[in-house]
Amino acid sequence: FLLSPHNPRIVYHGMNQLYRSWNLGDRFERISPDLTHDDETTMGDIPFHTLTALSESPLQFGVIYAGTDDGLAHVTRDGGKSWGEIVQGLASERWVSRVEASRFAPGTVYLAQNGKRHDDFTAYLWRSTDYGATWENIAAGIPCGPINVVREDPAKAEILYVGTDLGVYVTTD
Repeated sequence: FLLSPHNPRIVYHGMNQLYRSWNLGDRFERISPDLTHDDETTMGDIPFHTLTALSESPLQFGVIYAGTDDGLAHVTRDGGKSWGEIVQGLASERWVSRVEASRFAPGTVYLAQNGKRHDDFTAYLWRSTDYGATWENIAAGIPCGPINVVREDPAKAEILYVGTDLGVYVTTD
């Protein structure tokens, strides 16, 4: 679930598709196609083929990012009318544990991936400044993954917080 930063009556609910309610959840409308791989042969314990991360830009209504447990990420810039896959440059098939749209710069988004379900304990942390079209690896200095959460400081754009299975880390640059 995600409450819109633009209107507290707007609720988003993700399964394998994203739904939106304009009235606190009384009625939902589907605003995306299936955003997962939707491959019945790989469904089960890991992955479930579900949305695991949602973020709406605090700066631009209708810019919504969605990540899945089967390694996909998408963005809509028009409130769900059209969606684009934004995985080029990300680690393949890794759980998207968190996506965080910047509150300071339109088009900037942070994405954390978690590989522990594949016995991969690499720290996967990415930043994009073009709505996910390209990604920069910003995991340097994090001693070990898996990363579960990334959050931008509410007051200073240069401060990020990251939570892993082993601890909490902060960067000021």
